[in-house]
Amino acid sequence: MKKIIMLAVLYFLTWDANTEPDLKFYKVYRMWNLVKGWQLLTTVSKDRNELPMQILPTGFYSVSAVDLDNNESPKSSSVFYIKKKQ
Repeated sequence: MKKIIMLAVLYFLTWDANTEPDLKFYKVYRMWNLVKGWQLLTTVSKDRNELPMQILPTGFYSVSAVDLDNNESPKSSSVFYIKKKQ
């Protein structure tokens, strides 16, 4: 008999893909407290619209798009993520 063992549950931060032809990349921001405000966490290739949450700390997250002229869109609405302790 074989067993199925779940080693991890994968969660992803996802967003609607930008359809503009001049999209360069996405910026992912995190905010943990109001004093520090939004801080750039990472950038993501224009070919992706998700980020694994297992690598992210607890906090609010928002995404923006950057075009070829380095113009940045307004940040998306935010979502809150709590990292579970292993």
